[in-house]
Amino acid sequence: MPKINVYLPDDLAAQVKEAGIPVSPVCQQALAEAVQNVGQARRAIDAMRRENFDPQLLPQLAERVLSRSTGKLIEVFRLAGAEAGDGRPVRPEHFLIAVIKQDENLGVRLLRTLDANTDLLKSEATAAVTRDTEMDEAEAITSAAPEPGRADLEPGSAQSALLRLTPQARLVLASTLSTALDLAHNYLGCEHLLLGLLQEEDTAAAALLRAQGIQQQGFRRALAGATAGISHVQQLSTSTGDVTLEQIMHRLNELERRLPPATA
Repeated sequence: MPKINVYLPDDLAAQVKEAGIPVSPVCQQALAEAVQNVGQARRAIDAMRRENFDPQLLPQLAERVLSRSTGKLIEVFRLAGAEAGDGRPVRPEHFLIAVIKQDENLGVRLLRTLDANTDLLKSEATAAVTRDTEMDEAEAITSAAPEPGRADLEPGSAQSALLRLTPQARLVLASTLSTALDLAHNYLGCEHLLLGLLQEEDTAAAALLRAQGIQQQGFRRALAGATAGISHVQQLSTSTGDVTLEQIMHRLNELERRLPPATA
């Protein structure tokens, strides 16, 4: 049977040994679950990118996306649906407006760190949506009918918004999932949604971000720097036991100021 080395911090290794935890079966189960989750995510991405996408899959895919999303991203989906209006299709530009409107998320903080004018981005995205109120047949939504008795599909919820995606918005969501997998992140956040918007270059939202100098490579570098800083602060907090939330936020702000400039 092949062997895989698993490296643990000294304190965790000592705790595992003291607790008498059987490392091999625990790791095997965890890895099996991880492989299954990644496989399911990749199948969902493939399904969302198909030209002959089956709209009946939307409720299942929306549930999978929301189960991996942070609370802030779920709020962004809800805001995007509200921006679109009841029963109206949700476009990539609605995602961009909602990320900025939610405001308290890593994605919008990274935009500002990279010198993007988020107020201007929001107003321009709103104008782009207004210009596209008359949708052609290619942009017509194909939402699935809500399942009876599902309270979480009530109007105004994040899940109801994900059932009203335009084809372009669906591709953005697929790229959002793909980006998180590529970065080996086990969650979906607003930062991944912005990378998904940047990856779908044919959308008005992506064009607006590029006009502000926001490129995929630069945003990824900024995100890598921020997540590395967050990990460092978490480790420091665990080791010292007396790091306050205020100190953590101060250090994160300092890290943001030191992030490398965006490059094309």
